[in-house]
Amino acid sequence: MSVAKAFHWEEEVWNWNWDCWLQETEAEYVELLSSMHQQLPLVSSQNSGRDEVVWMADEQKGFSAKGCAKEISSHDHGPGLQSIQLRRIRFVWKIKVPFKVGIFGWRFVLGRLPTREQLKIRGIIVDDIDCCCVFCFQEMETSSHLFDSCPFTRRIWNKVGQWIGDNVNLQNEDLRNFLDHFDKIKAVEERLTVGVIWIAFMWNLWMIRNAILFKGSIFNFDECFSAIVLSS
Repeated sequence: MSVAKAFHWEEEVWNWNWDCWLQETEAEYVELLSSMHQQLPLVSSQNSGRDEVVWMADEQKGFSAKGCAKEISSHDHGPGLQSIQLRRIRFVWKIKVPFKVGIFGWRFVLGRLPTREQLKIRGIIVDDIDCCCVFCFQEMETSSHLFDSCPFTRRIWNKVGQWIGDNVNLQNEDLRNFLDHFDKIKAVEERLTVGVIWIAFMWNLWMIRNAILFKGSIFNFDECFSAIVLSS
């Protein structure tokens, strides 16, 4: 229903059009409408001045992306997010990388990357043969397979682990699942440095995957590892 149909002005007083609302409301929602009747009389408006959008979390400074992130983070269990996901997201946003790479990491945590598994779920891909991993062609391309369990991916992770060396006290499995084990590195700067390498791995693997899919490129192990090192 439009706002114009929901109320009317009567001698400079705002009035709700209850009868009109009842006509527009399906039977199953009448009880909810009755509950709303008890609350709306407390809400009124003025026909002078202009409408404004107000960010209630900080009325003085107004809305900002930083303020919004702070507001979400202040709740241990944000809207639809488990605490473990929030922990991962908070760390991803601390890693000093280009914004688009940070967005990529955020989408990875939320399981929102358009892997071939996700495209099949959405009905974009129909045939199972089109859902295979572009590297090994043995299993469906899920997020966990692509970035962790694929034999090609494991080989690159091993190489990256050798490159980092023994100075970082992490097993290869800890490095592959770094968002769950980053607190094993006590020094904050060192932790963030390894975080850069971790997200550089993920980003470059995704870019190479896209190049294979959309440009007909061929996977090259040395080029993949070099791209991770360079971007790190």
